[in-house]
Amino acid sequence: MGDPKRTENDVQLSSNLFTKPRRNPRLDKCLVDDLAHITLRQPREQGDHVTRVHLALLTIMRNPNLGTEVVRAEYGPATAAAVLRFKRERNILNTALHQTAPDNVVGKKTIAALDAEMLKKQLPPGRLPRVKMSPAPFVKLGFNSGVAQQSLVGIDLNDVLGLGQVLATLPLDIFVHFDGGDAASEGQRRRLAEAEFANKFATPAYLRTHFVPLAICFVGGRGDKNKAKEAADEVLQLRKSIKQGVTAIVGSSVGGLAALDCAKLLAGSVPLDYVAISDGAFFAPGEVSFSPFKISVPTSTISATTKKNFFQTFGHESLLDPRGPGGFMQGTEFHGPLDGFTNIDVEAQPSATLRQLVQSGARLRLLPDITPGRLKLLKGNSDSVHTAAAEQAAAEIEKDKVSLFKP
Repeated sequence: MGDPKRTENDVQLSSNLFTKPRRNPRLDKCLVDDLAHITLRQPREQGDHVTRVHLALLTIMRNPNLGTEVVRAEYGPATAAAVLRFKRERNILNTALHQTAPDNVVGKKTIAALDAEMLKKQLPPGRLPRVKMSPAPFVKLGFNSGVAQQSLVGIDLNDVLGLGQVLATLPLDIFVHFDGGDAASEGQRRRLAEAEFANKFATPAYLRTHFVPLAICFVGGRGDKNKAKEAADEVLQLRKSIKQGVTAIVGSSVGGLAALDCAKLLAGSVPLDYVAISDGAFFAPGEVSFSPFKISVPTSTISATTKKNFFQTFGHESLLDPRGPGGFMQGTEFHGPLDGFTNIDVEAQPSATLRQLVQSGARLRLLPDITPGRLKLLKGNSDSVHTAAAEQAAAEIEKDKVSLFKP
């Protein structure tokens, strides 16, 4: 009779990475069960078990080139290629299948080899590390994806990995964006936008000199839907560990106030390289005053190397109505200059779309009487002008981002 099948009780992973602060059942099964191997397939495998494989590869190998798959905690082509390289360098073969060349699967022998090498890198119990490892980028990699059921958030990876020195000292670039949106979406996290940011800027050249860049993206909002503090707290947590790197904040439309609030919360704690507002939308009476017109939101306490405010005023000047606050329609969004910022009126050099909409709105203003129908037309035109201005501003901000987030 053959040997009975090994179980998780017979053989277990033992390195800190694969056992602390809790064991991962998926990795424990991978060690003993062929059906639990981690493979390149569709849909991609995602989760805490993949994040820990990423961490092992990052710790053991030189330039594993995992790309943006670490952001999504995903076992994709880049991870599979790194696993294949790891196995080739160690000639890890499945002898039961009579393999003559390694594959890109994390199976029993592969996870055991990763575990053994991580165990060797650990310090003996009670021995303190020479340099404290910065956990922020690795913690964030698992957290930012939003897919790990047992994420590594809040874990000091110096304790988990037990390493005696920092593997690399690299800058961590952070981009915070509060986008515009409708009332139903205000305050929501934009995970797809975060991944798209990393996909765009985490080029091979960039990753040779930086950690994977991180984006924190919300839809802007007011009241309890304003996530400025949540974003600021996240930035502060990261910057406690890694001070080097660009920190940029952008607010678009209704996200303008949240961006300014976030920048104010970080004042004095985190140096800001860039703060930009893309046709920020502000409201009376709390955020604007009249006679003279002024947007009265927090700006004086905001310190940044570059502060830009892209705006247009036609979108609210077309909504004149003596019956409303300040002589404008009730609920009007106001756009305009901000104290202390480089103010850029996009109407001065409008895109073809913006120019056409402004000309159309100017004709609408010549219509007689303030009727519901006329006001509806003016409101629709105002929204279109605002959208076109924000898009024009976004294109200019994108150029600045390319300069900020570079190798």
